[in-house]
Amino acid sequence: MSQSRSKKATVDQVLKLVDQLSSEEREQLMQELRAEDFKRDIQKGIEAAERGELKDADEVVARLRKKAQSRQ
Repeated sequence: MSQSRSKKATVDQVLKLVDQLSSEEREQLMQELRAEDFKRDIQKGIEAAERGELKDADEVVARLRKKAQSRQ
């Protein structure tokens, strides 16, 4: 139980620090987090391809376009 309390305190500390960021700093942080998500997704795809788990290119492109449109 004390371990989850220390984790919660850490989360609270991070949230307080984020609240102290300027709007430009928050935007930069969000861009970096999105880039990290993208890199992680690419790595997952590479690993899947190495295991022979390939997907149809047209299907993947269509899904990426849909995802990009939903972010706009």
